Amino acid sequence: MLRWTGNFLLSFFITLLVLLPLAWFFVLWGRWQNPPQPVWEEDTQVAIPQGTQETRRLLLVWAGEEPTFLLLRLDGPAGAITGAVVPGQTVVSTPAGSQTLRQSYQAAGPARAAALLGQTAGKDAPLYLAAGAQSWETLTVSFALDQGKGHDPLSFSRGMEEALALDGPEEAVEEERLWSAWLEQGDLTAFVPGVRQESSTLLTSLTAVDLNLLEDLVASLKDRSAPVTLTPLSGSWEGEDRFALDGEGAVLLQELLS
Repeated sequence: MLRWTGNFLLSFFITLLVLLPLAWFFVLWGRWQNPPQPVWEEDTQVAIPQGTQETRRLLLVWAGEEPTFLLLRLDGPAGAITGAVVPGQTVVSTPAGSQTLRQSYQAAGPARAAALLGQTAGKDAPLYLAAGAQSWETLTVSFALDQGKGHDPLSFSRGMEEALALDGPEEAVEEERLWSAWLEQGDLTAFVPGVRQESSTLLTSLTAVDLNLLEDLVASLKDRSAPVTLTPLSGSWEGEDRFALDGEGAVLLQELLS
């Protein structure tokens, strides 16, 4: 009886020694052929809408007889659009001294104006887009400033032309009113398609990739009903031809370009 039991146990252990390695072989083979999928990682990921993590700084230029400037910060993470109208008479720093933003534009175009604005603030230059009066009529198709009973609505370009006929401080106030009205009335989601439509007439640093990102960013901000805030740049006028930023105005410029 003991001998039979011993033979049985011996056979049992021999069988285990044969079958266990074989079983592990098939387990490892199956795992190699079908590796486990990290389903839990995919399930826990939260989809982030395109544009919500983007921030863009954009210098818009109405390039009529004399250019006027709007600096915008489209901030996806903060969910806000902030900006400031930069008077063309604003003094900016150059390697050769100082000149006005308008003079820098007239001498070397919007790229130079954007670069000097960034240099003055100690920040990177913003992206820029400059369009002539006729092109701005396309880009501001929804703009129509009510002038009161008996007066036709004022187009954006016509308003800028009338503003330029005023003196320095009064001109700056009127330009700010026009840019503010455009932002309030206009649909920024239609702005990028308008830029694409007018691309052959524009001077801009916006690439096709920039436009796609900007389009997603603007759509995201609109979906979140992002507030639009324009803050006047503070400073002092030196006659009618030069506007010097004070400390508060310089800080605001840095914040918009940061």
